[in-house]
Amino acid sequence: SPGCRPPWTRQPLRATKGASRSMQGVTTHGMWIVNVVRAGERFPVNDPKKLPVLEPKPEGYHTGRDGARKEYLQAMFHGIARVEAEGYACLGTMGASPLTQVLTAGGGSVNGVWTQMRERRLGVPCSRAPNTEASFGLASLANRFR
Repeated sequence: SPGCRPPWTRQPLRATKGASRSMQGVTTHGMWIVNVVRAGERFPVNDPKKLPVLEPKPEGYHTGRDGARKEYLQAMFHGIARVEAEGYACLGTMGASPLTQVLTAGGGSVNGVWTQMRERRLGVPCSRAPNTEASFGLASLANRFR
């Protein structure tokens, strides 16, 4: 779905790998973006009216200042990591075991900057899953409970 793609390209996140290589993965510019297409529920908050967070945009974003779009992408990565941390915290309040590690599948599993951001936000090691096909984890769970 286009909901998690950079708004200026609408290309898959793997197209951002080159842009993210030179990011300072563990720093933030004080921005976090939740780039989704329309209003609706934002896990872990059930709010059908909740709006995307697309502002502020870095200075020079609209004029093409060198680095502005990279800063925006970095803010988007931080936003996704923040939502992920909120999700794990919510699961903890419902009795889930404490998070000890995160294994990543899909396109994000090959992005070192993304991995650093998530490790810092979650406070646990994040690494590539042995099988990185995005649907493998869900298929494994389905198989376990059939």
